[in-house]
Amino acid sequence: MKISLRRFTDYCHRAVAVAALLALAGCAGQGTRDAERDVMAPVGTDAQAAIAIPPEALTLFEQAAAVMASGDLVDAELRFKEFVLLYPDYPGAFVNLAIIHARNGDDAAASEAVDAALALNPDHPAAL
Repeated sequence: MKISLRRFTDYCHRAVAVAALLALAGCAGQGTRDAERDVMAPVGTDAQAAIAIPPEALTLFEQAAAVMASGDLVDAELRFKEFVLLYPDYPGAFVNLAIIHARNGDDAAASEAVDAALALNPDHPAAL
């Protein structure tokens, strides 16, 4: 499936906005943390197994997402790359790296990151 870079970038901007809203909503309660587990769930897991995501993985992902939402793309990229090294089975981190690469104008790296996310989960909504 091939999509235009413009469409991908538009989708990425909306995804970042939604992620920022979810992060803000997380301050209000535990519900957002459960939603993040579903989004981060590695390939081949169901909703019950998604709850078994290590707390340190969730914390690292949340910190990287918060840095990204603040606009510090250099630090966010480093954090997501660290996350991918430690937890390579979570497609959401690759999607965020794709967004960062697209914002930096590196279309090839963005495409590779999306491909990596889709290789882990061909049905991942954000990667699609």
